[in-house]
Amino acid sequence: MSSVPVRAALAIKLPYFWRGSAPLPSAANWPQIWHDRWAEAGWRFHEELDAAGEKVRLREKELLRGWVLRFRPLAGFELEHVRSKLLRKFPHWEWAEFEGKRLVWAEKGCLFASVLDREAGAVSPTLLHDFNAMKFEAKEAPY
Repeated sequence: MSSVPVRAALAIKLPYFWRGSAPLPSAANWPQIWHDRWAEAGWRFHEELDAAGEKVRLREKELLRGWVLRFRPLAGFELEHVRSKLLRKFPHWEWAEFEGKRLVWAEKGCLFASVLDREAGAVSPTLLHDFNAMKFEAKEAPY
């Protein structure tokens, strides 16, 4: 499991109503929170040894038509067809999930969706939305 969510969570600016009121959960517990949420969504967790012999945690989810969606920290997402052993890597995907009958993912500020082909995996991606034109605007609550 990646420590990226923990690092991202530590960078969050707390809302004014939480500052000084209650202690934050310890950062050591945050990975378990993410683990539980991923497990509820159908993800399984494994450990493998990398080329250097170090343990690497990964998560994977079985999809339709014999495909498995896998996330490897530092390497990104990949789709593997179980029977044919075809492996397609997607290192630039920032997030991916199977929703209904389609694979949905975020890449380079855009949200895409695709059906899963039996032989090729994610084919004919459809751009759902390009978020690149959006700019962050800090707003003090209440809105």
